[in-house]
Amino acid sequence: MPNNMYETEPRPATPTPIPQEQNNSPAPLEQSFPDTSTGQLVVSVFTANQLYPVVNAQVTVTEENSEEVIVSGTTDRSGRTTLFTLPAPSSSASQEPTVRAPFSEYKVTVTHPDFFEAEIENVQLFGSIITQLPVNLVPLPEIQNNNIDNTVIIPRQNL
Repeated sequence: MPNNMYETEPRPATPTPIPQEQNNSPAPLEQSFPDTSTGQLVVSVFTANQLYPVVNAQVTVTEENSEEVIVSGTTDRSGRTTLFTLPAPSSSASQEPTVRAPFSEYKVTVTHPDFFEAEIENVQLFGSIITQLPVNLVPLPEIQNNNIDNTVIIPRQNL
């Protein structure tokens, strides 16, 4: 027993194992992401160099060499899509050298009536990984018709 409050009792030389039913620690990282042969993608759409989110932008994902739409959605008020789950090689494919790339490639197209269209090619998606893709849209000019007469006539002064 300690003589004063700063002394401690000696600790045992070996730690006492915790019985398995009492061990509440999380599973190791490799067990928390099973090989599911899918990856996830979330697209964040902004303007003014990511200063303002773009609401209701249409986001379409196609395979890299195809026009077939795999998934599409619109952005919310924060400029983000929901989480898209897409086919991708399992994460174990990146652990060993193979002929096939350890990722899938997609093309992402973002449209909105007030902005120029953005098309991002070769978006790489790995299995069991969430990929975040930021997209910056450029606003369309307010006057799109080049045939509009931009002449301004100032009335004469009667002085």
